[in-house]
Amino acid sequence: MGDVIEAVDGRPATPLEVVVASIAGHKSGESVQLDLRRDSNRRTINATLKPLPGRSERFFREFASIDVAAAWAKANTRVQVLQGEYDDAPYTNLGKEIVAIVDKSSRGTATFTQLAGLDHCWSRHASLEASIDKCGQGQPTTALGDAILAFLRSVK
Repeated sequence: MGDVIEAVDGRPATPLEVVVASIAGHKSGESVQLDLRRDSNRRTINATLKPLPGRSERFFREFASIDVAAAWAKANTRVQVLQGEYDDAPYTNLGKEIVAIVDKSSRGTATFTQLAGLDHCWSRHASLEASIDKCGQGQPTTALGDAILAFLRSVK
């Protein structure tokens, strides 16, 4: 397991909305202070923010104001959560947590599917190492569309 973010700019990193809000309060090029833990080792770093390809700063500012857990708890239908195997970004790597929230609410049902070899931009890579800093630059694939169509065709 990699580093665990324990605090952002001195604010505890739970729930996830706090992390998103803390980081979204900054602009590209600004630094945030991250308190990290790996196993029993702790350290503090300053990280300079840069936008991810295809991600807008406006999206993150608007997303920061949403209570994500409460929104998912209101789902009253079937939900399929898809995640690429090589999606290691902390703000998108919440598939299993979302499924637990939806299922706990008793209003909806959720399934989690991890798509082998895909990054969070839905392109295929041979390995995690090959996907680093290459989001969307892997081999085109129909895996995402196939998974969505299979879910839509299934009846529970």
